Amino acid sequence: MTSKSQSQPFDFHHFLHKPDDQSSEFLRWAEGIKDSPGIPFGIGAVDERVLPLRKGTETILLGRPGMCKTSVLLSLAKKESERIVRDGKWDKQAVVYVSYEQTAEELSAILQSDLSLESLVRGTAKPADIRRTAWPMSRRGLWIVGHGLGRTNSKAPRLTPENVWRTIRVIQEEYGREITLLCFDYLQLVPVEHTRDRVQAVTEVPIRVKELAMSVGCPVILAAQASRAVDSYKWPIPTLGDCQWGSSIEQAADLVLALWRPWNTYGPTSELVPVGDSQFPVTDKLLVMRMLKQRFQSGFHTWALSFDPETLDMRHMAVQKEPISEDW
Repeated sequence: MTSKSQSQPFDFHHFLHKPDDQSSEFLRWAEGIKDSPGIPFGIGAVDERVLPLRKGTETILLGRPGMCKTSVLLSLAKKESERIVRDGKWDKQAVVYVSYEQTAEELSAILQSDLSLESLVRGTAKPADIRRTAWPMSRRGLWIVGHGLGRTNSKAPRLTPENVWRTIRVIQEEYGREITLLCFDYLQLVPVEHTRDRVQAVTEVPIRVKELAMSVGCPVILAAQASRAVDSYKWPIPTLGDCQWGSSIEQAADLVLALWRPWNTYGPTSELVPVGDSQFPVTDKLLVMRMLKQRFQSGFHTWALSFDPETLDMRHMAVQKEPISEDW
């Protein structure tokens, strides 16, 4: 039996860019940047160094477990979805968040800001407050792709990049939304069709998701787990070589940001953490972020951020200690 893909002739025109095509496509792209400035982090000190996230780009958030990868990913998704609502485009644009670890209900609980997450988890939140909080979600600019507690089904398809693409086509064609940002949480859990070896599967993911970003025409961000070797470092912040089973990240990603939450390493302590030429006390809000790679640029930079995982509020942390000489 001949498959559909085999029966259709290969359309080489999709990939072929003739010299006159290059000229017109370049002009359209360069002039379009003024109308579509990309997605910034929304933190002045970071945006001075990090280029806006643009169509077709792939960003990796790299860190050990418990270092706020998911929270930072949610924070960026929430900011863009709030921008969509603020611009009155909630019925035209969408952020798509693909989750492999948490259910849609759990993510909705984290993203809402009216009730404490603890009251929801403990079941102590008042029913009237829950209903009042749930209503605005119908006009949210963020769409979740993943499993839901109310949709348990043993025959549900796996969330491979190909099935994510099929779901996005539904969001675009059936619901008429333009995808402005695509988030994956997280890289090592993304299943890949026709592979049995886990190392091979993880190596494939950054490449396939990069292709997905270019096909959809939006930036994509993936959370990725760093290897255990990072735990032995004096300052356990990952390097490019520390992405677990994912050497292809160095080639596929346009931007790689490493994350470290010192509080989860030390707990309450008098230890000071060096960031650039300054030192910071360890608190539950301190998040260290380092740029490991940015396409078209060399070098790296490190920021001390104030981050609240419950509210997803992220901002630059002011210098609190005298400069130090140690470069790390």
